[in-house]
Amino acid sequence: MPENKKENDSSDNNTLSRNELRKIIIGTEENSFRKNYYPQPHERHTEMERFRNLLDRVNEYIVIVRAEDMRVVDLNQSACKYFGYKRDNIASLSLTDLIQIPDNNTKINTIESDEIITPEKSILRKRDGSTFIAEYTINEVFFGPSRHLVIIARDITDNEKMHSLISESEYHYRVTINSIPDEMVVVDSDLTITICNTAFEKLTKKHGYKGEIIGKSLMDVAPHLTGKYGLEYKYVFRSGVRLDTTLRIENGSKIKIYEVIKTPVNEKGNVGKIVTLLRDRTKHHELEDIKKEAFLQIEKNMEQFAILNDHIRNPLQAIVGLADLEGSEFSYKIIDQAKEIDEIVKRLDSGWIDSDKVREMLIRHYGMKVHKKQNLSPPTISEKKSPKS
Repeated sequence: MPENKKENDSSDNNTLSRNELRKIIIGTEENSFRKNYYPQPHERHTEMERFRNLLDRVNEYIVIVRAEDMRVVDLNQSACKYFGYKRDNIASLSLTDLIQIPDNNTKINTIESDEIITPEKSILRKRDGSTFIAEYTINEVFFGPSRHLVIIARDITDNEKMHSLISESEYHYRVTINSIPDEMVVVDSDLTITICNTAFEKLTKKHGYKGEIIGKSLMDVAPHLTGKYGLEYKYVFRSGVRLDTTLRIENGSKIKIYEVIKTPVNEKGNVGKIVTLLRDRTKHHELEDIKKEAFLQIEKNMEQFAILNDHIRNPLQAIVGLADLEGSEFSYKIIDQAKEIDEIVKRLDSGWIDSDKVREMLIRHYGMKVHKKQNLSPPTISEKKSPKS
């Protein structure tokens, strides 16, 4: 009897409660049936859950597609939220329901192949019918014997809009600077060309330069602009003051005169770049030279005209004097005609640049030296009347 009782006590000690047995069966205890007899499936399940939780925290949209029929088998949380689907209603989804692929696009064929697709752009479609531009990559994975495609996408609609605005702005800026008839070039502190317009490109070709301009040194592309050792540019970079100079370029028998304007561009408090504008002033200088020569010739002619007036007065005065001495009726007629000649000479003489304003303008604007007219006294003509009068 004692032995049977002892055996029963041992049996009672080894007996598990119903609750403990349940925990062992469903796998919540450390010594559970599942953990002890199926350790690999449990670890794999735990690993997959951990992996899925990780994917659900990724901002990119992850879509898993069965390669055989292009059916969507899973979406991560970000994709579900953005596309507007739930995991329990994606069974009928295909890849083309999410990615808009034109009929003439061969990407669907590429997706169905064994190749891994590098980042591409496409239009993705949401459940409500709205679309967005996305960049995506496709990778091939195997879950057991089944081949699947993992698509990782991200919305780049805002980036595309920004890129479009930048491209449009760049286009307008390029059209604007190319419409400027004057040659324009922008250089940095190393005299490396960063921007130029087509007029500047044509100018460099005329002077024998061939090849790329952007990124090259201005001293190599257009050495006539830099001055001796580039001192003019050094001055503008150090002082931050605009510099206007005149440049004379000889090309064979032709001579071109340019007005060169170097304007500093401030970047973070320092001069980072210089915009150089070349304005062809050749015709202007030629016209100014023609004007100056014409006015100098007019001045010379006026001086000769004044001398000629004096030459007329001198013999006229002698004629009047002789006629006055004669005292005859014929002499008075001579004196009357001499008076008329003298009046004509006076009128001619008064028209010889008698305006001080015109003189000042000629001197100031053209640097001309205008000689003052000599104040010659007119001939003394007798006031005696003829006997008939």
